[in-house]
Amino acid sequence: MEKSWQQINAEIDTMHAHQDFTEKLIFVLIGVTVILGLVGAPKGLTLLWLIPTLGYMLGRYNIENLRGTMRDYWVPALGSQAILAFIVGVPLLIRFGI
Repeated sequence: MEKSWQQINAEIDTMHAHQDFTEKLIFVLIGVTVILGLVGAPKGLTLLWLIPTLGYMLGRYNIENLRGTMRDYWVPALGSQAILAFIVGVPLLIRFGI
């Protein structure tokens, strides 16, 4: 089934909104990890910004340089954020029993 121009434009708008959110998230995570590094947090916590940055860069590379589909952007971009949420969320759930 072919997509209409309206559906294609909606996907593009969603992707751009996600890119803006991810760029802001990466800068926030860099700021948090700098603060964690200064207070002597473990090395793993100071690398939290790396996972979403790599996923975002890989997704953008697929779209811009390989002329990929929207799926080629969403899988690494959202997958990397899901991995980050899992890495941070599971220890918090275990620690605080939420």
